[in-house]
Amino acid sequence: MKKTVFMKVLALLFVGTGALAYSCSGDDIFEEEEDARSLAKRAMQTRGEDIGGTDSGPICKVLAGEASGDSKDGLFSIKLKWTEGNLTRDSGPHLTVTASPRGFLCRGIYPNGQWQGSTGPMAHVFGTITYERGEIERVMDAWGNVVRFDTTWHRGNSSYGIDIDSSKLLVEDDRWNSAS
Repeated sequence: MKKTVFMKVLALLFVGTGALAYSCSGDDIFEEEEDARSLAKRAMQTRGEDIGGTDSGPICKVLAGEASGDSKDGLFSIKLKWTEGNLTRDSGPHLTVTASPRGFLCRGIYPNGQWQGSTGPMAHVFGTITYERGEIERVMDAWGNVVRFDTTWHRGNSSYGIDIDSSKLLVEDDRWNSAS
């Protein structure tokens, strides 16, 4: 009986010590997480090193228009169309992207694009195209006659970058002129 009481007290002491050690180490982990969060926030802040500082105000006004180009791998012809609006460091006017495959079987084409105008009074549109490319395979019988055609689909990605003609841009911010 004394042995069971002693074992229960010992087990209780062991559990209590473990809980105390765990709670103390939890405070250290919490402090480390706070430090890491602070460093991450600091790293994400802009430093004002580029021209114009850290504001996200308009860089220039973009007139409505359209442009075209090719994907970097030459598989797609890209057409851009946009409305009039302000180009900021974060966004631009509404943009519509159309991608047409060049001479291959394709389905599920999803083009996207985003404005980028952080290099002076110029605008660029960059984006990606996700798609499925079809490969047609002939299935033949034992005598060499074509029985049917099977299509196998493979996913693919393509990217593009198109410069917008500067005649479509109206520079409203004198900061760019003083940068040269």
